[in-house]
Amino acid sequence: MSLFTHRLSIFLALCLIAAGGQCAIPSETSRFDFSTNGNAQGWAPTHSLSPFSVSGGVLTTQITDNDPYMTSPVVSFSASTYRYLSLRMKSTAGDRNGEIFFATSSKPTIDAKKSVVFEVIADGQWHTYTIDMSVNSKWTGTITRYRLDPASGGPNGGTIQIDNFVSLSAPPALMWDFGVNGDVEGWTAIHSLAPLSTGGGLLQTSLTGVDPYMHSPQISLNALSVGSIAVNMRVHAGNLAQVFWITSDDPVWNETKSKTFPMTADGSLHPYEVVLEGHPSWKGTVTRMRIDPTDSSSIGSQVRFDSIWLLPSRNHLAIESFGPDRTLIPKNSSFAIHARVKNMGTATIPMATLSIELSPGMALSGALRPASLENIPNEGGEAAATWNVSAGTSAGIHTATLTIDLIGNPAHNRMSQRIFISNPAPAVESIPSTSHATAFFDAGGNLVLQSAFARLVALANPGGHSPVMLYARTTLESPWKLAGVLATLEPLTLKQMGQSNPVLADVLPGSASILMDQPDLSSIRLSPQVSGFSDAGLSCQLDFSITREGRTIDCTARLGAGNQQDFQICRFAPLTFKVGEGSFGSQQKQALFPGVEWLVSGEVSSSTLDIAAPGNIRFAPDPHWITVPSMGVFSNDGLLCGLAWEATQEWAPGKIMPAAAFASPNFLENQNNHYLSLFLPSIPDHVLPNQLTASLPYDLLKNSWMDLEARIILDAAPKDTISLVDHWLDLHGHQPAAYPINQSLEKSIEISRQALLTTLWGSETRCWQHATGFACSPTPGLAYLLWLDYLETGSTAARDRALDAVTYYRANNSPGILSSQTNMHIFGWQAPFVFGDWHGSIDSMVSYGVGLSLQMRSDGSYPPFGDASLVDPNGRELGWTARRAYSLVSLGRQLKRSDFLTNGKKSLDHMKTFSVPRAAQTWEIPQHTPDILAAAQAVEAYVAGYEAFQRLDYLYAAIYWARAGLPFVWFWNPPEWVTMRYGSVPVFGATFYTGSWFGRAVQWNGLVYAHALNMLAEHDSSYPWKQIADGITVSALHQQVAEPGPLSGTYPDGWNMVGNYPQPVYINPENILKNIFYMEGRNPNLTTLQMGSPNASDSGTVLATSRCDHLGTAQFIPRQFVSIEISNPIGETSRILVAGFVMPAAGGVWVDGIPLEQVNDIDAASQGWRKKNPYILIRVPQSQASHTISIGVPPAAVGHWQDY
Repeated sequence: MSLFTHRLSIFLALCLIAAGGQCAIPSETSRFDFSTNGNAQGWAPTHSLSPFSVSGGVLTTQITDNDPYMTSPVVSFSASTYRYLSLRMKSTAGDRNGEIFFATSSKPTIDAKKSVVFEVIADGQWHTYTIDMSVNSKWTGTITRYRLDPASGGPNGGTIQIDNFVSLSAPPALMWDFGVNGDVEGWTAIHSLAPLSTGGGLLQTSLTGVDPYMHSPQISLNALSVGSIAVNMRVHAGNLAQVFWITSDDPVWNETKSKTFPMTADGSLHPYEVVLEGHPSWKGTVTRMRIDPTDSSSIGSQVRFDSIWLLPSRNHLAIESFGPDRTLIPKNSSFAIHARVKNMGTATIPMATLSIELSPGMALSGALRPASLENIPNEGGEAAATWNVSAGTSAGIHTATLTIDLIGNPAHNRMSQRIFISNPAPAVESIPSTSHATAFFDAGGNLVLQSAFARLVALANPGGHSPVMLYARTTLESPWKLAGVLATLEPLTLKQMGQSNPVLADVLPGSASILMDQPDLSSIRLSPQVSGFSDAGLSCQLDFSITREGRTIDCTARLGAGNQQDFQICRFAPLTFKVGEGSFGSQQKQALFPGVEWLVSGEVSSSTLDIAAPGNIRFAPDPHWITVPSMGVFSNDGLLCGLAWEATQEWAPGKIMPAAAFASPNFLENQNNHYLSLFLPSIPDHVLPNQLTASLPYDLLKNSWMDLEARIILDAAPKDTISLVDHWLDLHGHQPAAYPINQSLEKSIEISRQALLTTLWGSETRCWQHATGFACSPTPGLAYLLWLDYLETGSTAARDRALDAVTYYRANNSPGILSSQTNMHIFGWQAPFVFGDWHGSIDSMVSYGVGLSLQMRSDGSYPPFGDASLVDPNGRELGWTARRAYSLVSLGRQLKRSDFLTNGKKSLDHMKTFSVPRAAQTWEIPQHTPDILAAAQAVEAYVAGYEAFQRLDYLYAAIYWARAGLPFVWFWNPPEWVTMRYGSVPVFGATFYTGSWFGRAVQWNGLVYAHALNMLAEHDSSYPWKQIADGITVSALHQQVAEPGPLSGTYPDGWNMVGNYPQPVYINPENILKNIFYMEGRNPNLTTLQMGSPNASDSGTVLATSRCDHLGTAQFIPRQFVSIEISNPIGETSRILVAGFVMPAAGGVWVDGIPLEQVNDIDAASQGWRKKNPYILIRVPQSQASHTISIGVPPAAVGHWQDY
């Protein structure tokens, strides 16, 4: 759990002091402690959990499949009184995704809107989770039921054990409740106590001599965060009890670190609170507690403990950040030092005094005055203070120390911060520019590495060269722009072997050298010194290189141990780019961290716009979340700055995936810049997500190394923010190939066929389920795909099922049923062009277009759809308009409806106001959340617009939105993670703000995007659209269930990329099949041929079945004659709709010069044509590979027409 999440969710408690020094510890309700064998107290294994048993005070169950959860019996308590849930659980499930759902008396259904996510430690050990349920705004009224999802699940299963589940009015900081028989929870009898045991929810022992005491297990708690210890115990003899503690700085037991309290020895349970905050020795990191339960020496006297709780401090003012407002502070300059504090205690702090002390070389501007902060609210209230400081004339490391004094508690908290004062940077114009790569020392001794368009300046300072300033320019004539500072002097956090506590080692400027100075490639080396450890063999090295016209700089950072000793590395962060420092600061036009964040001007990363607390904290995510390993900031003046790296690089033997941190703007240090950092060791093996320092250090042994490679992006001429992806591809060297799959496309079609023949088919209703467990519905679109399967593979089973379904639909439904889009992700009207039902379907298509036109607002936008809690009813977003615009423009072109085309064009022009894809899935996703489906639908809309109007601006818009989908697609994968490469994260957010999608693919979203890319690839080759679309399809094939069984041919709604397992439900293979047909070279959409101007009254539009091999114009005479050539498989029927062409009175239809009969019922006739004003419908059996079909009055020069 992150530092911020920990602070937000754990230490927010109330402890009420009872009379006589005793404590009314947090009250509880709805306790489930499973104390009776065989009695689950009403809990039920609702899904994917079996067996489900209770024994020895523990509920035990096994995960059998995806999405495991259990449901509580009915409860009834006030949500406002009992905000917290305490769960003691042991898990071997292999993932960290826990979730608590709830129902209320007013909203009795359990759904995704009413849940809170928590992080599970799945190490097979007992852990107590304290969850603040009130972070969900729907935690109101009367709570009536819980649902516990202990893990995401998966086929590999795992064991879940639960000791207790209880609702609390306030959480403890740490508690032991001894609810499991035989589990003493780490406590040990040390002196004059019989061996400890548990039973009936009590820890039991008895006196065996003088001075009895017992020790707690090893703990690690900040003393400031704990205010008291609450002991609920039963004693039969004595008058006084005592608690002791030891700390990491003072590990010796003594009376100085203890407190005595009176107790009642009447053999009954009594709660006691011993207040520890304010005790002069209660400070630092507490590592163990000791309890002396009595001063009696009455041998055999019994002692029982019901619970021992460490309770949160009433007055704990934590230091959230403290330091300068920038990284590069020149000599003789002014700067600010900011402090931000947060009240983590349970009481309002009436007054806090913050003062700073500066080492020589810095001075406060004005009097040395403290800052007084008043009435800081409890439970997370924040306050800040700022001091203006002048840097002196001495370059080097300086120190600022913050002290917090509270009333009655002087020096409550302290923090020191190292500040590097640097020599000033040279004037930009003083450094000669070049049109090629070069490296040199300038007149001031600064080391310069530059190309025609990018520049690095390592500042000369005492001892060597650092920090590093970075610049970029647009053209050879353009001025240089300051991009920011590379913080090469970030302190190193490490331990020497055998040490218990890590230390911060200053990194100081060291030697610098030019490795190569050539016009095509130049490189330099910096060798910073690790203060206090260089003599012990610890060395640091940074190599930078640049090409002739490069807009990037490659860097390799190395930390090495010599032959003298081993080290444990907790944090090595040599590549920390403070983007915007000294120039555009914390401002930006956009910022992008693919898979995690997509910000626009004024937004802050790790916000709650897309996911509620605590899930919003994502500044240092699990690397599996990151789709394209890069992060960047796009400034208002067009400068793209960032980092790109190979996620699978081996940073140490057997170690891959360096950790990344992203804070825009830099809230981590409260600086006026953006924080982009790569660091080691990696998340999650060594560092917990959203922390910056390892909890499990990496052992850097003698004569070994850690390497970190990255590319620094300094692009002053990018297309847009998405050019970040282009830079990663350039670093990678090529567009990644799809992960190989050992099956033919025909086999892939066969697998999908099984879903439509058996898995999802309802034989009685002749209908299909959209996904497993869903109700069946008439789905002509799936019948159409089976027909394409038959044409492609010759499968008679596919043909017969398709005909069976559509025959049943037409016999049991109104005309137009075959135009239904039920259960389809990708809209299209193909079925009537294969199976008939033309009259009703065309009417339905027209009605649908009319409805879309009526819904459209005057500016071309469409109103929102979905859940009212997720949308602004007056808002505008891309996803609300794009799909409708696609349908309207497509129908306008296909039906030659000028009103549809005019309205569709208005929507397309409106859509140009957006730059981030959002709001295509607001039935569950907040409207603000970046969304690949919105990008996909925008591509479809603009491709349709380009095909209809031949406007290049629409083609360019389609290309932009195709590029906008790239940050949602994984372009890499760890070894054997076969589904990850070209998997697609659906959104950068969560369902109803709580159900996170980070690190989880939803491939049906990606397949819609792939379909759109296939459409675009027919008009544009500026990007490998086809390769990307095929890669997404292959990832889906890896996810698809190929084996015979109840899920055969379906694929999962989600795939957890962190744990590498599928998540239900399982979906019909529509999207897979449509993209497979594209891979086979068969466009599954309606083939449309447009003749003449799209706006001219004399133009015509011809439609043919999507299996049309060729459709071309043979001859076109406006208002008189149309002749086309159509190719299709022999035996297939070509159904053609002619729109925008008025049949002359003497006109007719000919096939290869032979008249075609005009018929009344075009669906019943085997061939013929008829008018359905304003359309002409033609049905022609394909008796040969190609036919020429002519419509109207042929020109007089043509003399061979029969019966003309």
